[in-house]
Amino acid sequence: MHVLIYAPYKEPTTKLLKHIAKLSIQPERLETVSNEKAFKKYIDQEEAPHLIFNLCGDQIEDIYALYSKQSISSMLVFIANTDRHISSAFLFNTLHFLSGDYSVADIKFCFDKYRNFHQDPSEIRYINDLQKLTKLLSQREKEYKKRFMVKIGNVIRSVNVQEIAYIFSHERINYLVKYNGKKFPIDNTLDEVEEMLDPEDFFRANRQFIIHIDSIAEIHPYFKGRVKLNLEPAQEGDLIISAEKSRSFKDWLDE
Repeated sequence: MHVLIYAPYKEPTTKLLKHIAKLSIQPERLETVSNEKAFKKYIDQEEAPHLIFNLCGDQIEDIYALYSKQSISSMLVFIANTDRHISSAFLFNTLHFLSGDYSVADIKFCFDKYRNFHQDPSEIRYINDLQKLTKLLSQREKEYKKRFMVKIGNVIRSVNVQEIAYIFSHERINYLVKYNGKKFPIDNTLDEVEEMLDPEDFFRANRQFIIHIDSIAEIHPYFKGRVKLNLEPAQEGDLIISAEKSRSFKDWLDE
């Protein structure tokens, strides 16, 4: 990506350059001009940059006037001391408008937004297909656990994974629950168990529960985008899936 920083009126570029330097993906070409004459000369002599960061300070109207006279195909980011003139920014090829104390995350957003808008659709499809294929191959190559050894008193038993309705944690002890309602303590953590089980059949609902898809008896919408589940056999206490995780839960149900 070819990036230009336009910083007239002695606006400091140090902060912006430091923020860009912290990004994981760097622009192939990054240059700076510091006045209108140098900017016009640069645009006339060079191929239009993909992205121009305009450090406007308090003089944003002057920069708007420049772009109203200068035809340019670059995407623009305006960084000003106030957002008082934000609406006028979008009369141009504006990608984003930043005011006040902008952060590294703000600059990353600009780069990501540009790439998302200008990436070739066939390339996006290729990347998505490649990710799905990689996930599928990794799942096929992985051997998932078939049985768990459990101990009740002095008796050791083996429980087939097909018999497990869900695994849950309570007061720092982890249990597996069979479809017949019997409950057995296990030594593994839920993080360990999650890696052992086939994700097509089991889902990590929250920090306390890993559930088998056939154990779900009822699904109810809950407050603030969350989801509430009732399991069979019935679980101890409420089982709530967060709003952040409810999307992946619904995708898992619909596979």
